[in-house]
Amino acid sequence: MTGGRGDYGGFRLDASWPGLEATKDIEIDKAEVERILKELRADYDSFASGNGSLNDMQSRGNVQAAHLGNYPAAQSLMQSITPTQSFLSTSYNSFLTSYEAIITALENAVQGYKDMETNNTASANGVTTGNSSSRPTTGNTQSYA
Repeated sequence: MTGGRGDYGGFRLDASWPGLEATKDIEIDKAEVERILKELRADYDSFASGNGSLNDMQSRGNVQAAHLGNYPAAQSLMQSITPTQSFLSTSYNSFLTSYEAIITALENAVQGYKDMETNNTASANGVTTGNSSSRPTTGNTQSYA
């Protein structure tokens, strides 16, 4: 508190923060978002299968004591390798899970936007305007989030 009753002096968003303007409509370029999602999905797929995938890393990076030899320095090194392999595997799996969740969330947001637009068009089509040649479609109407 900086002053009298109700005078809040704490955290405030900057007035120029995007999305705070009540007068601006928010519009999404669906084609661009879908292009980006396609690229993200392809990128995710390159991590999820083939060379560099979790399974590939786990099988090719699975160093065993026999690979290093049976002498003290090699066995000491193995004590470092084993937990490191486990950490890398767990971290990589977490990365892939999070990456896919982000892509899925974005896909759901785009689908929600499309559904909203379709519903808006259907609602607008239910209104009788007296001019049947100007019926709204998803091409000539848009929804705002």
